Amino acid sequence: PVGLGNDILKMQCIYFVLVFCILTGFICFAQQSCENVDDEQVNKVTDLEDADIIFAGLFPIKHEGCEEYQAEKGVERMEAMIRALQLINNDTNLLTDIKIGYDMRDTCSQETVGIEESIALVQSEFNTGNMSGIPIGVIGAASSSVSVPIASFLRVFNIPQISYSSTSALLSDVNRYDYFFRTVAPDNFQASAMLDIINNYGWRFVNALYTQSTYGTPGVEAFAQAVEANNETCLDVESAIPADDEDEGSLTALANRIASSHANIVVCFCTTTDANKIITAI
Repeated sequence: PVGLGNDILKMQCIYFVLVFCILTGFICFAQQSCENVDDEQVNKVTDLEDADIIFAGLFPIKHEGCEEYQAEKGVERMEAMIRALQLINNDTNLLTDIKIGYDMRDTCSQETVGIEESIALVQSEFNTGNMSGIPIGVIGAASSSVSVPIASFLRVFNIPQISYSSTSALLSDVNRYDYFFRTVAPDNFQASAMLDIINNYGWRFVNALYTQSTYGTPGVEAFAQAVEANNETCLDVESAIPADDEDEGSLTALANRIASSHANIVVCFCTTTDANKIITAI
């Protein structure tokens, strides 16, 4: 990336990530900045004036379909990043005479929107030849299905990407995603932890449901492998949650299978939307 030297860049990235991780969980509950967000300005939020370096942010500000806003997973996370950068820029003991700007984009929780916004982050600078406007790092995306194509794209430009919630084990491949980093554990560790909890409580039978995506499919595969290697637990029902465009009867049939199974525990590698669908159906 175009920047101010490797040592300074590393320090900027490390400090930014630490502050961001600390703030993400609670900043919008401790600050009033999230209470008066103007919906008309949420799709793209920038502060590039007099910026020496730029961080980009990719957040699911709206649900799939790019219509309804989601505060907790989108707007509040974006506000946390803005607040983190404000703290860094306003601290006279850090990054003296260097201002960090930001360029926040909405992914709408969709792969196509996420990659379009990522292209837009670098396209204008390449067209004009002014490379100083290219972000030196990208925070996001939220879901693994969005982060995977973005990681493939950003590595072409040597732009580091740090996700706060993409957990797919696919992204652990450092040969393919060598500029991708994250602050959460991958799904194979999550699957192992889930099985430890199940064994601790002595639950003999479990069901496993998943969204058909780069998050859900590898996640449930890791869980099924862990169960197979374990002699204490049996997997009763393992099934994908039907997509929205499938027959509604498919969802009802799956709900009936869950209701009549031997298990009263359901492990779900699902999106929030799919989890709500199956809970409602059951």
